[in-house]
Amino acid sequence: MAFARHYYSVVNRTAQRPKVGELEPLALDGCKTCDNHENTVQELVEKNQHFAGKELVIDGTEIYHWDSSSSKVKVMITEPAVNIVDATGSVVRSYDRLTGQGMVFELHWGSAGWRVAAIRVMTA
Repeated sequence: MAFARHYYSVVNRTAQRPKVGELEPLALDGCKTCDNHENTVQELVEKNQHFAGKELVIDGTEIYHWDSSSSKVKVMITEPAVNIVDATGSVVRSYDRLTGQGMVFELHWGSAGWRVAAIRVMTA
């Protein structure tokens, strides 16, 4: 659970203070959601923009599966209403608040520690 929380804390930090290269070491190749987060940071850097607040807030976590080499963690999140602003502080995009989202992290343990293999939206 701690690693999923850590990953999302880095997502928030790199959205507010974009810096390429901070998310990449936390994920395995093939994690499409991770690639999306990384691409967002790249775009923010290129356009000299940033999130004016947190991209997401963790409401709770729960372990689905755990063994010595893998783990599945449910993470409930809220995406607060937030703006993306440019270097002058002008709003370039606004997002509405989204609540009650469940994400499932698939984590794998390797020689470099825990890494995100996938992040999927929970389905009912």
